[in-house]
Amino acid sequence: MGLQRDDEDPRARALLHLSKLLPNLKRPPLYILLENVPNFETSRSHGLWKQALDQASFVTHEFLLTPTQLGVPNERLRYYCLARHASVVGCWDAGLVGRLLRHIPGVDSVRPPPDEEPLDEDRPAVAGPHEAAPAMADPASAREEGD
Repeated sequence: MGLQRDDEDPRARALLHLSKLLPNLKRPPLYILLENVPNFETSRSHGLWKQALDQASFVTHEFLLTPTQLGVPNERLRYYCLARHASVVGCWDAGLVGRLLRHIPGVDSVRPPPDEEPLDEDRPAVAGPHEAAPAMADPASAREEGD
């Protein structure tokens, strides 16, 4: 089950380093996908990661999924964080932002198996609900301004 030393674990160094760098990047990535162990969403490392994403103008969706739900034959439950930079024009359901989900919204084929106990989909993520960032009219010009 791991040593669960959270942000004091040497294995967390890379994520903590990225959490420090991300808010200061002149050209941040447009999307970030993070995969981790279940219960990461209750850790101090998660709080630091979400704070860095917020400071860098990212909107997030968080999931607890098994790779089997994505078509990969692996039953091990994993935490996923999909982050989209505010400069990307797109439509994410603002009511689901900041919630920990057990399915991908709008995709019936990846819902949890019926025998699996459902997670309360209305449970806010530990770092608190995050509002959807307003989309900018022209993402290319917004990225140039940050150079």
